[in-house]
Amino acid sequence: MSPLRTPFGRLADRLVRKNMIAGGLAVWSLFSGLTGFAKGFWTMFFCRLMVGVGEATLGPAALSLLSDYFPPRMRATVQGIYSSGIAIGSGLAFFLGGWIGQNFGWRWAFYFLGFPGLALAVVIFFLREQQRGRTEVATVHFSAKDWKILFSSVPLRYLYLGYGLFGIASNNLGIWVPSFFVRVHHMSLGLIGTVAGTLSIVVGVPVTILGGYMSDRFRRFGRGGRMLFSAGLAIASVPLWLALLFNNNLIVLLILNSVLFGLALMWLGPAAADVHDIAGPHLRGQMSETASPAAIQNRILAALPAKEYARLLPHLTAVSLPLGEILYNTQDRIEYVYFPNSGVVSFVAHMKEGASIEVGLAGCEGMVGMPILFGDNFSQNEAIVQIADGAMRMKASVLTEELKRGGELRSVLLRFALALLKQVSQTAACNPTM
Repeated sequence: MSPLRTPFGRLADRLVRKNMIAGGLAVWSLFSGLTGFAKGFWTMFFCRLMVGVGEATLGPAALSLLSDYFPPRMRATVQGIYSSGIAIGSGLAFFLGGWIGQNFGWRWAFYFLGFPGLALAVVIFFLREQQRGRTEVATVHFSAKDWKILFSSVPLRYLYLGYGLFGIASNNLGIWVPSFFVRVHHMSLGLIGTVAGTLSIVVGVPVTILGGYMSDRFRRFGRGGRMLFSAGLAIASVPLWLALLFNNNLIVLLILNSVLFGLALMWLGPAAADVHDIAGPHLRGQMSETASPAAIQNRILAALPAKEYARLLPHLTAVSLPLGEILYNTQDRIEYVYFPNSGVVSFVAHMKEGASIEVGLAGCEGMVGMPILFGDNFSQNEAIVQIADGAMRMKASVLTEELKRGGELRSVLLRFALALLKQVSQTAACNPTM
């Protein structure tokens, strides 16, 4: 029921999410159980249709709520644990569904595996709803009315395209590979079911969680780290797919299928986490289902209107600022400006006689490269990292063009310039002999 996920995603951004999760699970479970009572095509069709409605309701609300329970640094790990339920459910369906169907009839498989979910729906109804954006350090001020703005984000477009294509390839494993093994390699359906069930639990669960964990580790290298991890998975899959299609050794084929199955699940956690980081607490639901403001730590960027930030986003690059790194020497040409996260950059003036003095600081409240604001392309002081952390970097030429627009960024930078001037004045007053 993919067409329904977008409207349910919008509802998840506005309503109490735990109630949507409970309702979706209840509908899903109820009509799964009722499928066992189906007497013809149309009753079967209606029950399966409502199962899809329940699944479309559950997904966006659950992913959004998880992002408010856990911090961004472990977001993909948490989404991976959640997504591992897909592998658990698939594995149990292969084993339990087949066993129940064989011993009690196919209708009882729906009774036993469907109706118990109603009890879980009651439990979820009594969960505590977390405040939206609780785990974010600072956020861009998107609202539920700003969803169209996100599509101007180049990273988001690439994310949709890349994960969408990866998803098509991944789904082919479950849809066409069983038929491939039956028709080309003459394997029995019973053997395929046993192998698929074993793979789902033994391989699927750990690799889905591992994929989330590893992508969170890659995120530490800077913005786009999770997507870099998933791109590596996609590239690694290409030769494996070719080997699967053109190899006739059954043992090798099963090994290739196992590895491809693992790679096909490892992207689930990072995909959801990246969308939520981009769209933020008020748009997570609907953005999760078209593929959520980001955890912006720099207060200047966080203060920008949604449209202005979306315009700058393609030009911002996450970089690390190690302790002692010199961003500019005195009279260096400023090629880039920096918006620090939680680190601190010190501005140091050097005297002719060799003495030096710290004249100002810039942290998460400011920007490094302030001469650009006043039309000067050269640094007046040395800029050196005093507290290591990351920053968002932008080309000075891009900032110059943005300043010409006269938007909110210019106003915020002027206010920071005034605060920086006060710092310099206090430094002068505290060091009269200098």
